[in-house]
Amino acid sequence: MSKKVVLFFTIIIYFCLCTSNVYAQISIILQYPPSGQLNTEHLWVFNIINSSQEDFEVYIHGTAEESSEGLIFEGDTQPFTLQAGYSGPISLSDISPVEVDYSNDEYEDIVRRTGSVPEGTYEVCLFVIDAANGEELNYHCITQQVIHPSPPELITPADNED
Repeated sequence: MSKKVVLFFTIIIYFCLCTSNVYAQISIILQYPPSGQLNTEHLWVFNIINSSQEDFEVYIHGTAEESSEGLIFEGDTQPFTLQAGYSGPISLSDISPVEVDYSNDEYEDIVRRTGSVPEGTYEVCLFVIDAANGEELNYHCITQQVIHPSPPELITPADNED
């Protein structure tokens, strides 16, 4: 191989390692909502880790997509400082107010009336975004099956029996 080709690949590898460095230092872990449930508040329950030695000004972008309907809602937190070495939960008061936009008016109406999304399979994702330049630093997605159980039915005695 020529020296130019080796130099080119060396530069590419160095660039990849440098740009992935921040990506590996910031982690976000979305917590699973209670079994069979999902509402907009569940989107903002997560742990975050900054294993680097520098503070980052970040915000969290969250999305919820239903498997057949697509994007249902998305939202952004307010920017906050993710301190060097921080590992743990972020309280809702640290990131409030959160702006949530519904891309499906029918789902928005259902969530406002019932407090939950309709039955279905949802992919919920959180993205850590650098507030200074809009760069995605890391993300985490989970799949949540929402099932609304039917009300209990009387099996016995039969109707109009004692």
